[in-house]
Amino acid sequence: MEKLSIPFAAGAALGAFLPSLAGFPRGAPAYAGTCLCLCALAMALISYDPGRKWLYPLLYFLLGMFCYCSYAIIPPRMERTPWLRGAAVRLRELIRSIPYSNPQSPALVCAVLTGDRSGLDREVTEAFRASGASHILALSGLHMGFIYMLVRSTTAFLGYTPAARVARCALGIAFAVMFTIATGASPSAQRACIFIILRELAAVSQVRRSPPAHSLCTALLLQLAFRPDFISNAGFQLSYLAMAGIVFLHPVLKGWFPAPDSIGKGRLDPARRIWETASLSISCQVFTAPAAYLHFGTFPKYFLLTNLISLPLTSVIMVLSSGVTLLWGLGICPAFLIMINEKAIEMLISSLRIISGM
Repeated sequence: MEKLSIPFAAGAALGAFLPSLAGFPRGAPAYAGTCLCLCALAMALISYDPGRKWLYPLLYFLLGMFCYCSYAIIPPRMERTPWLRGAAVRLRELIRSIPYSNPQSPALVCAVLTGDRSGLDREVTEAFRASGASHILALSGLHMGFIYMLVRSTTAFLGYTPAARVARCALGIAFAVMFTIATGASPSAQRACIFIILRELAAVSQVRRSPPAHSLCTALLLQLAFRPDFISNAGFQLSYLAMAGIVFLHPVLKGWFPAPDSIGKGRLDPARRIWETASLSISCQVFTAPAAYLHFGTFPKYFLLTNLISLPLTSVIMVLSSGVTLLWGLGICPAFLIMINEKAIEMLISSLRIISGM
């Protein structure tokens, strides 16, 4: 899969720069002619001798160019507001109705659960950006993964029989798709949705789980095949680069810590847990730093300290926020749970403000 998806992505990237290189605007006849030439060349390669191993990477490279070019000349369709968007609006209204004492608390809950950052103050948003914690506000695989695990936990009562596995698979996929659409279907959310679908299908079919690199490349190929214009999106690039760091570099860095003497010690060893979080942060930053500097012109100096503090707090906030929102909607949320969640939110914001001022 790596030999096909990476050339396809490279071809789509070249297609994104092709109009400026060739000197003609998108939608011009010359642009359409380029698409037709690429299509003819790809079809000629398909009918060529398939025994040559270099043929298929080259073919997918040209197909990536063709997909981007053909997508660019298609007139944009009118977007319709699905009923799930209405559900997302009602969810935001429910969150804002929770009696938090600090107005930034419901705004942050809306950001981490629905991706809506409109209620956050500019000063708070700048603190997240300067400290290197902007990924917490951008709805991504981190957020969907937490919520997905909550969904899996709540459906554990169904059991593990073949029928129960199919039911849990259907519920997991349905949640991932609905949540992605309801929150705006950002490129990073779509990538996380594809990962969940691949995981669920592998689990219900009881096939041997494929290596993470295969899942990453499969998601890359599928996403670019449907939306090749994502290749020039900063969020898309950072999402896949971060995942590449987790897949390829994180296992190496994680292995630098001595293996525990027993399983129990490995679970309770705080130094090992700190190193796992630190190595995860380093792996993501190593791969995303060039693209982040190219797009934004900045690089967070204290990203390691930021992630060591923000990731555990974010996990707590997402669990508490989900519970508070659900219980508040049912009319049975205790006041002390709201207070605990707000204290965790204030702790996160205060920590990032301190780090951003260093």
